[in-house]
Amino acid sequence: MADQHLKVDERQFDRIVGALKHPSSDGGRLDNVLKLLRVLAIVGAGLWAVFGYLSYRQDWEELSLQREQLAVELATLSATNQRGQNALQELTLQKSADSRFRLDASLDVTEQREPVEDVGNYQADLSFSITSLTDKEFEVSYVVIEYFLGNVPQARSSERIIPVNLPPNIYNDPEHGPVRWSKLGDQAYYLGSSDWLKKGGSLPQGYEWSPSGGGTASLRSGESSSFTYNYLVSARADEWVGFVINLAVDGGRDSKNLWHIVRTRFLGHSSERVLVE
Repeated sequence: MADQHLKVDERQFDRIVGALKHPSSDGGRLDNVLKLLRVLAIVGAGLWAVFGYLSYRQDWEELSLQREQLAVELATLSATNQRGQNALQELTLQKSADSRFRLDASLDVTEQREPVEDVGNYQADLSFSITSLTDKEFEVSYVVIEYFLGNVPQARSSERIIPVNLPPNIYNDPEHGPVRWSKLGDQAYYLGSSDWLKKGGSLPQGYEWSPSGGGTASLRSGESSSFTYNYLVSARADEWVGFVINLAVDGGRDSKNLWHIVRTRFLGHSSERVLVE
């Protein structure tokens, strides 16, 4: 076979050299894609870092808010606990004072005759006693008994249920309510041998005092003092009768030694309201 030689003319040679010097457009696009991917990777990493920082910051702010809320709740619980401790201490003090003696009182009302022109006669029997529960001697320095009649204004008399306010006492202002109490009189007694009076104590003003009676006494452990008084009451059947027993223990040096007992009775029925303070 005759030899065959590959012949390249000058124009073909120039094309081959040009192709070697200038890569094809497909290779350039691949290079550009790689560069773009590197840029996107860098941007993605930056965005992920920003997202992580923002998430951490949000978590931190939520944690800080929770800590502030917990601090507020803790302060509230501490304040509530302190109020509870104060109330418990006050209750303990009151129990300590109350355990020195026991107070008892009763009011019995009986109708003596049928009402005449809506006015009837009643007998009110008021009893009171105080009993020592402590080994330490104390005195009932004075006792003031006040008696009242109460009525409900006509404008409210048709109401089926109304609140019944108590008559006033010498230590507190009268309660507000529909029952209008009118004081009819009082009895005042003091302990003539009172150590408190000998030391300069003074009795409340505005009363005519008797030097004994009314349950005033010096009491030792287990001893009692009492009284019973009978009253004739002329009143309408739709009125209330009320008695307030005010007393001071050891001269009433503070509020824990000042007491009042209230007994009320609606004359038209056998209902009784009781309050001891």
